[in-house]
Amino acid sequence: MSNNHLILRVNNIGKTYFAHSAPPVEAIANISFEMNRGEFVSIVGPSGCGKTTILKIISGLIMPTCGTIDILDFQSEVAPDIMLVFQEYNRSLFQWRTVFRNVTFGLEDTKLSSKAIREKAFKYLKIVSLDDFAFRYPWELSGGMQQRTAIARALVCEPQILLMDEPFGSLDALSRSILEDDLLRLQRELNLTILFVTHDIDEAIYLADNVIVLSKRPSIIERNIKINIHRPRHQIETKNSPAFGEYRLEISKLIGRGEYAKNYS
Repeated sequence: MSNNHLILRVNNIGKTYFAHSAPPVEAIANISFEMNRGEFVSIVGPSGCGKTTILKIISGLIMPTCGTIDILDFQSEVAPDIMLVFQEYNRSLFQWRTVFRNVTFGLEDTKLSSKAIREKAFKYLKIVSLDDFAFRYPWELSGGMQQRTAIARALVCEPQILLMDEPFGSLDALSRSILEDDLLRLQRELNLTILFVTHDIDEAIYLADNVIVLSKRPSIIERNIKINIHRPRHQIETKNSPAFGEYRLEISKLIGRGEYAKNYS
């Protein structure tokens, strides 16, 4: 949970994509929000509303058309401020490198010794329960194990903020629920600050302290909802609680999924 130390401030960012042979596309209009250290925030919204664009701007992969990003309370002397975990783990991992060498990739240009790099890698491989698979290749692992590898690769750099772009969207339902609980455990144990994009309303509510609901493109924040459901959370008990159902209905209506909302009214 948040410890009330402000770490991220998103100030009125907007993004318009320009192309020579097509009219401009305004993806996001005006987005502002803040995050505290140790907070878990989910972002949901209609398809194509710019959820991934927001993560790319915060991570520095693309520049906003307007607005600014402030990273505060910086502590690490080695790691980057932010790491981004993608949905397509099979494309983001280096298939020709072992799990261990995938995890150590971000440390190879640092001043850390080989021994220190190895110790850090195995620390986080153990945290994600992959220390016994360190010298396997990604193509030898299940989808869930590959995504754990991608998470360990991000965590080994000890980022201030972990950005996750639908990281469990390509997994089967069982693997997804296991990794959701693994992520909550990691967030609690490591006091991680996580900004998590998903199209799944249940996942957004289950994981987060706050859920940011975006409008259709060009997106603004429809509502920033505080999730007052106690932790630790449980896949069956939490998702079947009256409070969870109320949040599900509220967010569904905001996004405009009429048929989805009717099922829970």
